[in-house]
Amino acid sequence: MTASRGSSAESAEALAFERKRSVPPSPAADPPALLRPTGYDLREYRGKMVRRGPSGGRRVALTFDDGPSVNTEKVLEVLREHRAKATFFFVGGRILGKEAVALDVVRQGSEVANHTWSHVELKGLSEAQVEKTIRLTQEEIVGATGVQNEFVRPRGGACDDTALEVVRRMGLVMVGWDASGHDTFKEDKTVEQIEALTVREAGAGSIVLLHEMNPSTVRALPAILDRLEAEGYQLVTLADLLRPG
Repeated sequence: MTASRGSSAESAEALAFERKRSVPPSPAADPPALLRPTGYDLREYRGKMVRRGPSGGRRVALTFDDGPSVNTEKVLEVLREHRAKATFFFVGGRILGKEAVALDVVRQGSEVANHTWSHVELKGLSEAQVEKTIRLTQEEIVGATGVQNEFVRPRGGACDDTALEVVRRMGLVMVGWDASGHDTFKEDKTVEQIEALTVREAGAGSIVLLHEMNPSTVRALPAILDRLEAEGYQLVTLADLLRPG
């Protein structure tokens, strides 16, 4: 089973790379000069799966997987209204043609992170396969936003020691979650259920998993932010959640 998954992933990555080379970037505004999102030292988090941040302050990091999508701008608009920030785990291949959306995330004050090139699990892949899917996505993020991302999340959070070591060597941090809206299409939750589950599971230092492609999640988001803010939480990026001090 492992060999089959690795072979399939490798073929998918090869096809994706050929598509990447053949598709010109969209005419988005020029990205800002290349920069790091933080000056923070995140070395203590490398080489392991980070599922939550420090609980000393009332900070929560909302993370949105699987974009960019038709809903990304809707999520950003809600965040703007609340002066909140978040982290968007974008699939590298989906950024093609949507570079302007990725840049808008950064300009709003949120951050774009790495969700692999073609939405794959990293568990069971070779070092070369892990490195390639992450590297291609990193290049796409930098090309679209001018920002060097620091975070990686595989599909379903599935990784192993091989993937963790590759990510560490690349100077990146593997990120999971400790709270969720349980909002995948398969879980089939209502707007009200997504709101209630997110608020119930989130706490100080939480990394919250949400999925921007689900319209019910987008509709639940204003109430989620209202309730978390009423409880005194500040909605921040992963970089700010994990910052030292």
